[in-house]
Amino acid sequence: MAIAVKTNGPAALLKLGFTETELADLAKVGVSVKLTASAFEFSDLGNLDAPACAVPVTLDELILLKSDKLPAAKKLELAGSCLAAIHQVKADVLKNAVKAGLEQKVLIVDGAPLETDHFNFNINEPTPEQIEAMKSALQMLPKAAVKPQPASQPVPHTIGLWSEFPESMKKSADLVPLRQATQMYQPVHGTSAGSRYFVVAANADLRVAARLQGQTLSVRIEGKGWDKYKEKMTAVGFSKVNANKQYASLHLDVGYDKVMASKTLGAVLMGLGIPMDTPLPDLQKVPKG
Repeated sequence: MAIAVKTNGPAALLKLGFTETELADLAKVGVSVKLTASAFEFSDLGNLDAPACAVPVTLDELILLKSDKLPAAKKLELAGSCLAAIHQVKADVLKNAVKAGLEQKVLIVDGAPLETDHFNFNINEPTPEQIEAMKSALQMLPKAAVKPQPASQPVPHTIGLWSEFPESMKKSADLVPLRQATQMYQPVHGTSAGSRYFVVAANADLRVAARLQGQTLSVRIEGKGWDKYKEKMTAVGFSKVNANKQYASLHLDVGYDKVMASKTLGAVLMGLGIPMDTPLPDLQKVPKG
């Protein structure tokens, strides 16, 4: 006998950690989500002839997801894959919108359409006599004083309000406590002596760092405002939550695929539901241990 899972795409995304606001934003930009027995399907509503961007899922996984029993690692993996698919479809929507705008052949002036053919943009070239007259007039103008320019100063690469830690120093710089970090991708202490994590997200209350070692992605959170986010950390799968030392950590098996590791990290940060002052990190900039 066939088993039916009575849920729809948006409801399943909510189970994966997406918010109502994020789902509403999808509808606004013209992205639809459909759930079948074997995949999440994301489509451009303005181009239904285009193939959907599919994220495979099994019926057993859907049953576990609906009953809130899907393992945290698998839940994060699915959420990361769905997030990547959404970004792809949103990019296609934007590309099609730009293309449609470039192909528009009508100018709107005061609400009235005007064909571009009604305008003549041809301009007569100046005669040699006119060119010589302009040269003479220019030579009669007073010369502007040239002010010496100050020597250029190197400008640090920035991400939002945070500068990016120098690439050449990531593996050799002294480690600092995570909660004292001030730069993106800055190397910081983990729990064990000598373990090297790198800052991947931050706000006024928290610092988040990650380490990719072998097949394991480790994520660590510290900060002065740690207590008020404790429930969110536990909900997203952080199994090691130390209230006394005010830190939480999560360790996930992501294989040797750095793309999957990057999706998983993005899903963890999204699943936390905590506003950050930094954008989604680029895991390619985190040295692998």
